[in-house]
Amino acid sequence: MKNKLSKFKACLIALFVSLLTLSLFACGNNNSVEDSSTGQEDSSFNDDNNKDVCAHNFVDGNCLVCGETSSEYFTFTLLSDDTYEIKAKDKNNLPTNIKIPTFYNSKKVTIIGSYAFEKCSGIKSVIISDNITEIKSNAFNFCTNIISLEISKSVTIIGDYSFYFCYGLKSVEIPDSVTTIGDNAFTSCSSLTSVKIGDSVTSIGNSAFTGCTSLTSVEIPDSVTIIGDSAFKGCVKITSIKIGDSVTSIGNSAFAGCTSLTSVEIPDSVTIIGNSAFKGCVKITSVKIGDSVTTIGSEAFCDCKNLVSVVMGKSLTTIGFFAFYNCEKFTDIYITDFASWCNLSEDSLVNLYYNIYSSRPLIVSQNKKNFYINNEPVTEFVIPNGITTISNFYFLLCGSLTSVVIPDSVTSIG
Repeated sequence: MKNKLSKFKACLIALFVSLLTLSLFACGNNNSVEDSSTGQEDSSFNDDNNKDVCAHNFVDGNCLVCGETSSEYFTFTLLSDDTYEIKAKDKNNLPTNIKIPTFYNSKKVTIIGSYAFEKCSGIKSVIISDNITEIKSNAFNFCTNIISLEISKSVTIIGDYSFYFCYGLKSVEIPDSVTTIGDNAFTSCSSLTSVKIGDSVTSIGNSAFTGCTSLTSVEIPDSVTIIGDSAFKGCVKITSIKIGDSVTSIGNSAFAGCTSLTSVEIPDSVTIIGNSAFKGCVKITSVKIGDSVTTIGSEAFCDCKNLVSVVMGKSLTTIGFFAFYNCEKFTDIYITDFASWCNLSEDSLVNLYYNIYSSRPLIVSQNKKNFYINNEPVTEFVIPNGITTISNFYFLLCGSLTSVVIPDSVTSIG
């Protein structure tokens, strides 16, 4: 008899544990809710889409078991692919902490719509659930009190202006699933101190992180090929930047006004440094330009008042107007291939050597330039055989130069 009772008790305990486990780990949404696409209530479930479903337990708008926010706070639009787009129903009546539902009426919720939560100032934290693939433009713009943001590994696109002016946001981790960070996506998130950019991002949009004045460092992964115009403009606390080895273009004003940045290394993958790319980076003392860079844009390093030395790449053909204007301490130029240096145009040499004032004629910089080839100071220039023309201003201000050897191939000296 005792054995039978013991077995019965054991069965009851096993049943209780099973029920408890089911309720904890198999949470779904079986509330009767209205489908905005049909206007009908639907409490049915399709277990093929949402495995192991059981009831939520909502308190103050969020499920105690899975954390998801009740669907009563949202509107849902059925999309052509049989999934839903989500938006806030009443932007003035939302829980403080939002976790986007993964399913609605047994179908996946995949899109956070444009302007979905715009100016929802009551939200303090957001969790983007696992089925979401796209955060559309302006989705959370001006949500000024969001402090915490968790983006799921299903998201591939962060749209334009999606977190614009979320100036309470402190950190962002962009998962490896994301390929695109849109224009102005995190503009003026002034409390943002750290950003981790995932290894699948290929483009960082124009002004994506402009005005993130608390950001201290940026590591751009090797997957990125384009850094957009003004991408990190005005990030005044950034002290270091690591640019990935696949970046081909650094946009206009991309890092302009990053006044705490001390050095820059442009990888060999980059071909173009845009206009004003590093303008006003007053603490930069040295720059290394990769061997594939052909163009340094106008005003690219203008007003870098503490810049002393620049390592020039092998492929450089064009130095833009005012590229090094007002670089008061710029004295040292390092090159590795003298033959390629000879291909610089006359205009490029003028732009390298001169400070130019709009109200005055050409005024030569007070600093003479010291040339180094393979880190050795150049006292003698041996012009490579085959060069036919030596441009105007070619040897202007070469402070360390004592002699020049000109080959028979030269027919014209400027």
